Amino acid sequence: MPTFLVLSGTGLHIYYVFQQPIDLYPNIKIQLKSLKYDLTFRIWEYGSTSQVKAIQYQSINQSFRMVGSINDKHGTELVAFRTGERVTLDYLNSYAKPENRVDVNKPFSPSKMTRAEAREAYPEWYERVVVRGEKGRKKWDIAGKVHGDDPYALYHWWLRQIGEIKGGHRYFFLMCLAIYA
Repeated sequence: MPTFLVLSGTGLHIYYVFQQPIDLYPNIKIQLKSLKYDLTFRIWEYGSTSQVKAIQYQSINQSFRMVGSINDKHGTELVAFRTGERVTLDYLNSYAKPENRVDVNKPFSPSKMTRAEAREAYPEWYERVVVRGEKGRKKWDIAGKVHGDDPYALYHWWLRQIGEIKGGHRYFFLMCLAIYA
């Protein structure tokens, strides 16, 4: 039972809203994609659920039109119907093949680097995250840098990211800068 059925003006869309948010670590996203494709394959039936013969698989990051807005193509209002409650991942997993289920207990691929190797390779990170316990990302204070000792700090940072550019032409340099950006 989906949480919502939505009439978009071009079709019927099934929405499942989770009881708890799910962390979208890269390998969790891959698992969710497999789950979604599995469920889509089971639901899609030409002639019964769709007039389109080819199954339309959408990304898990698919954006949606706002309910109540007007479909530009047909001039119809998007309507949503609440058909069920929020669901658990276990509930959706129960309808999928075992190989397409999501296991959130394995959110990361384990690092092959030991803590001692990380301390050696990334001393600043180690001090900040492991020793001081600061879990948030380090942010670069661009305003402090630009208005401080080096007004071209961002430019110099980009130069360090790109490394020494060979080719001797300023347009080549700009192209590399644009590609990196």
